Amino acid sequence: MKNILICSLCLIFFASCHNLRPKGETVDGLAQDEQLLKQDEFAAIEPSSNAHYYFLRGEIYYADANFTEALRWYEKASALQQEESPALRSRLVQCYVRTGQLENALNIVEQASQKSPKDIPLMQLKAEILSALQRPQEAINTYQKIIDVNAKEDVSEEIYVLLASLYAQANKLDQGQAVLTELIKKNPKSAAGYYYSAKFFEAGRSVQQADRAYRKALELAGDNEAMQLDYVRFLAAQKRYREAVKICDKLIAKNADNVAAKKVKAQILLAEKKPVEAIKELEELGAQEDNPAETRMKIALIKLDSQDYDGAIVDLKLLLAKAPDIAALHYYLALAYAGQKHNDLAMQELDKIPVNAEIYGQAKLYQLYLHEQNKNYLQAKQVLEQLIAQKPDNSKLWVHKAAIEKELKDIPAAINSIRKALELEPTNDSLLFSLAIYLDQNGQDAESWQMLEKIISINSKNASALNYLGYSFAEQGVHLDRAMELINAALKIEPNNGYYLDSRAWVYYKQGLYVQAEADLKRALTTVNDDAVILEHMAVILQQQKKYAEAKTYVDKAAAHVASSEDENVGQRIKALSEKLEKELKGTR
Repeated sequence: MKNILICSLCLIFFASCHNLRPKGETVDGLAQDEQLLKQDEFAAIEPSSNAHYYFLRGEIYYADANFTEALRWYEKASALQQEESPALRSRLVQCYVRTGQLENALNIVEQASQKSPKDIPLMQLKAEILSALQRPQEAINTYQKIIDVNAKEDVSEEIYVLLASLYAQANKLDQGQAVLTELIKKNPKSAAGYYYSAKFFEAGRSVQQADRAYRKALELAGDNEAMQLDYVRFLAAQKRYREAVKICDKLIAKNADNVAAKKVKAQILLAEKKPVEAIKELEELGAQEDNPAETRMKIALIKLDSQDYDGAIVDLKLLLAKAPDIAALHYYLALAYAGQKHNDLAMQELDKIPVNAEIYGQAKLYQLYLHEQNKNYLQAKQVLEQLIAQKPDNSKLWVHKAAIEKELKDIPAAINSIRKALELEPTNDSLLFSLAIYLDQNGQDAESWQMLEKIISINSKNASALNYLGYSFAEQGVHLDRAMELINAALKIEPNNGYYLDSRAWVYYKQGLYVQAEADLKRALTTVNDDAVILEHMAVILQQQKKYAEAKTYVDKAAAHVASSEDENVGQRIKALSEKLEKELKGTR
């Protein structure tokens, strides 16, 4: 709601505007200003006084938009003035506002308001300055005072709308709606009252009331194009596309050159999933525009989204022929090439995007995606290094770099990258866990275990850390009681996690408790039946119980899932176990 009812300080200047010399006009004396001072509003400044002279000097600088210098002379004039001059006061306020000295402007307005407490322009000016100073409640009180003090007189609709807008900014929709209701009661033919009331209803999700208010506003406002287009937006948000298009068509029928209506209509057609009709509308629009580049760009993006890569490429190439330095065009052309699996051409376009382009980071991330898709991990790492050079404090980039380095089997480098990320987020559970895993994979068991214990001390509910440490102990055949304690804690958090059940089964196996191990593995396989390691564990447990035929069945199942396993050695172990079981089976025949 805040973006549709914003107050503007430009209203400050309506209170006192004067016809001054255009900027740059030659000044060969003060004759014109002498005439100016004969007007009634300048009568308080004595022509023979120094204040008169200083004011004229200020007017010269004001006319040339040199507000700082104008202010200096107006302040000199003000210091010498014995009687108040509304013109001088107005100039001081305007210069204070234009030079950002709002507190000074407010002081002058408040002094003047004390002498003229019912002066509506002065009070409105005060409210506007208070709003600009981020003092909304005082601004609200001032606007309300204008309405209360002048209850029997005409107060402009603008006052009500500005007061309602402040309530909107404070997220006080009911109070804002009440102000607009009061305006409508006072003036039943207020199109602005109904229009802004509709916006309040819309913000409060009162769709039917908003619709009625929009319709009433349009009835009163007649052919107000801005209101009609806003109502079209409202209808489109409610997915009432036919009604929205009908209004656009009326606007276009009335004015065939109505660019805004045609653009909105094209957007509605896109929302309706009618890209062909949307393109047709935009092509007609492009034909009548002096510079159809923006429309042509939209057409290209629609084609790109519709996977019409050939069409998108042609449109983007034509745009680039006229504007080769627009980075976004290279980016979208890269997307089109990638859509056709021409990743080499896509890379070439992405490389043309300069470092200072707004879309540079997005382009590099897409390059990264393409390299990873093609398993070009060295190139992916280079792209990440370029991104990190631009944003070294982005921990996610360091984590991604570590993952790439793992793919390159450079675990020490991955460890260093994760440590960089941890410098930025030293207590991040996920980062600490990643470091523990990389340390484990690098054979640094003691450091890995220490890191996992640190995670658990920070967050005793981190089931992943509990399980990983417990399984690590089981694998090494050490601290089995502690391992069981850790894994049971993990299972308390996630009782049906197949991987955790496998971990506990492995502890039972190390303790020689094969029946318990088999029971846990059977439960694990009900949720995870395609993991080579879990299937291998079941085969091992069954082998220990001399259930060779059943064990061989699980070995064969495990062999079918070796390719998808993260355990690089599981294939060799399964092959050795399979051969051993073959011998055992032959011996029993």
